[in-house]
Amino acid sequence: MIVKKIKNKYVIEITVNQRNFEQALETIGYAIKDNCVIAMSFGKTEAIKKLKNLSLSITEHLMKILVMPKSSDADHWKTELKSWQTILRRYNNGKTKSGINYTAKILMTHLWENPLSTSADQTTLLKILAESGYAVPKTLNQNQINKLKKAVEIFAAGV
Repeated sequence: MIVKKIKNKYVIEITVNQRNFEQALETIGYAIKDNCVIAMSFGKTEAIKKLKNLSLSITEHLMKILVMPKSSDADHWKTELKSWQTILRRYNNGKTKSGINYTAKILMTHLWENPLSTSADQTTLLKILAESGYAVPKTLNQNQINKLKKAVEIFAAGV
């Protein structure tokens, strides 16, 4: 074992055989393919916590795209949504038997039912956007609500 200090960080080099290396990485949740670490798995609690942390930003961006599709910022919002999908896909690699952390029900609970399913929830989010300087309607009509729910479903399917 060799310990080095590089820019205020300690690096430990350990020589082990391939089998021990793979077993050690699998124990801490990494997957290996062609001698490269390709994925890390997360516990369900940690994955749900990450989903909860991102849910307001995700729903807010979906709402912005719905009510302001021609905004010059729409491409930026879409890019951020794709980035969050990538993050959630990484957290979806679970340690459970099924190997996944997010079911469709879990995603819809945290991205639709909890933050957006009632008109009061939608109005609150619209108020937040209006207070941030966005020109948004005070309420959503049924067609917009249906489109928003579909957008959430499409986002969730991408995870």
